[in-house]
Order: sequence, then structure tokens, then C-alpha cells
Amino acid sequence: MGKAPRPCPRFRLIPKEYQMKFRIHMHSRPGIWKYYKGYMDVYAPTIHQAVARAEKRLYTAAFPSRPSGTWIVDDVLINRLEFEAEESRSG
Repeated sequence: MGKAPRPCPRFRLIPKEYQMKFRIHMHSRPGIWKYYKGYMDVYAPTIHQAVARAEKRLYTAAFPSRPSGTWIVDDVLINRLEFEAEESRSG
């Protein structure tokens, strides 16, 4: 038996204590579907990953019948109080 393949470092899981909480505000693109507007809270190490995770949750769980390009990001907020609390505990 050979060794098991090593996971790609790009997809390695980052512990939650090294991630920040983001609130992604999004709305649906006008078209044949009903208009939705709201936000999703996600944990991620970067803003780009936070947006990708929020979009993925919408595509797979909440609105699986919609195409992936039907969501528009309005705003990205970092939960600073949580982030500052983590910084004060570590430093």
C-alpha cells in the first residue's frame, strides 16, 4: 500500500481562532426570480474567502435553483469587536 496523498495546502482548514467574522450584505440580481436582500455571517481569514463562502452557501443551501451569477455583494463588514477581543487576548 502506498502513502495517502497529502492535501493541497491551499485547501487546508484554518483554525477558527485565526479567522475573522464577516457580515456579507448581498442582493439578488433583478430578473425572472423574486428579489431578495439580506446578509450572511461567515468566518474566514480574508475578505475574498468570506465573500466566496457566503456565495457558496447561497448557491448550495438557500437557493440551489438559481444560477451562481445572480447575487451581487453590496457591503462587507468585519465584526471588529470580536476581532479586537481576540487581539487583546493574544497580545
